[in-house]
Amino acid sequence: MAIYTSNVTLRRDAGLSVMQFALSQNFVAQLVAPDLPMETRAGTYKKMVARTISQLAETKASNQGGPKKIQLEIDQDNYFCDKHWLDLPLSDTERAELAAGGFDPYAKFARVCAQALMLREEYDLAATLFNTTTFPLSGTTGLSVSVPWATSATATPIEDIAAGTAAINKKTGVNPDTLLVTQSGAAALSRCAQITDRIKYIAPVVQNGVLANPALAAVLGLKQIIVASAVYNIADQGQTMSGGYVWNTDNAMLFCSTPMQRNPETGMLEAAVDAQTPQLIRTLTWSEEGLGGPMDAYPVRDEEEESTNFRTKRFRHQKVSDSNFGFLFGNLD
Repeated sequence: MAIYTSNVTLRRDAGLSVMQFALSQNFVAQLVAPDLPMETRAGTYKKMVARTISQLAETKASNQGGPKKIQLEIDQDNYFCDKHWLDLPLSDTERAELAAGGFDPYAKFARVCAQALMLREEYDLAATLFNTTTFPLSGTTGLSVSVPWATSATATPIEDIAAGTAAINKKTGVNPDTLLVTQSGAAALSRCAQITDRIKYIAPVVQNGVLANPALAAVLGLKQIIVASAVYNIADQGQTMSGGYVWNTDNAMLFCSTPMQRNPETGMLEAAVDAQTPQLIRTLTWSEEGLGGPMDAYPVRDEEEESTNFRTKRFRHQKVSDSNFGFLFGNLD
């Protein structure tokens, strides 16, 4: 943990600028798996087993008989918030050279350092959700669509989404409300003849050649569509940039999203604190190691090296609360 001394100036404004910069990369982790603050770094929690909640009970009894009894199964799960942190060093000599050229090194180094931390989080979430081991593409966990959504003339995304909705509903008693899809997947959906045929008789809802998200979500019977488009550099450090998609364009996830509530103080919509409502995944966070929030960015001065380390730190655990609330699609390309 960093030891704050008189040589260290906290830059909470740098942390804020980091978040604004990251949003320009269209990270969706906080939309798909919003933070859930935890009081301890590690722990266990109780949860009710779905099969007993939905068990059909025998309720009829005689006037003289006592009430029928049912049994509730309680399961236990655990979590551990891993420590994720990075340093990006800047020597005084480098700082002076950059500043002389009109380059603001402090703000940019802080942004780049936290961008790297958040990109890793986005990548980890993609690996967690677009995962055919957790969500096999068959049965009640997923579907390898018979006609790729990219085949606009004959694809049947409405039936595919309906199949996923039915699978989740049958296992949980609730309907999914959100589709997580890549940018190319969203474009393919907006071109599908089956979808355009549904909306061609209503007011135009095409923006920049594709359907507006609210219209597309409405056709599919969903509340929202989250479009993921983050990229990362596949090449080794120092090599020519080679971009790759963080989220596999061949997949999409239908799921129950985290309920939102309006903060009475700020008026902003925030993820509900209650983790017991139907939802697929949350990012459990711990903020007790001197952090200014769930993610902190600050410079740490090294007088001996005559340099400043721009540091970003975060404790997190991307926790699938119940895989029954998700349904994975494959073969979309």
